[in-house]
Amino acid sequence: MSPRILRYFVFTVLAASLESGVSFANWVASGTFKYQDREFDRTGFTGIEPSLPVRLARVEIRDPNKNPTQGLLAIAYTDQNGYFSVNVVDSSIRTIAIRVLTTSSPVPGLYLSVTTRNDAYYAVTSPNYNNHSPTVNLNIGTLTAAIGSGARRSTSTTRG
Repeated sequence: MSPRILRYFVFTVLAASLESGVSFANWVASGTFKYQDREFDRTGFTGIEPSLPVRLARVEIRDPNKNPTQGLLAIAYTDQNGYFSVNVVDSSIRTIAIRVLTTSSPVPGLYLSVTTRNDAYYAVTSPNYNNHSPTVNLNIGTLTAAIGSGARRSTSTTRG
């Protein structure tokens, strides 16, 4: 394709999108997921309960008011420290919830998952952030799943 045709094509697409009023804003979702662990030794649990990072797990940026397919806005993965950051392309004011699942799927070459005996992933979901503007970044801070309360099982359809 010649440079002249390419410039014409880009100009035409930009003009059409401006004319139609369609606009997409980019915002960044970020934060850290942790879980409360229980240390034990040969005599059982020690009573020490450190907060550890949820490492290399799938993070989903969702609109909880939509069905699971339509509500998925972006996917990211936590790093070794439980931190994630993802660019979200969206044009709507909506409710946002951020969920982490204990799976690394579908990261190529990385096959990690933590499941229950029934092969269900554990999941932790942030509180809902209502009326989120598509021009405002959202940092959820650090969300720690408490023992027996913050974590829940999820039989997500996002398995890879």
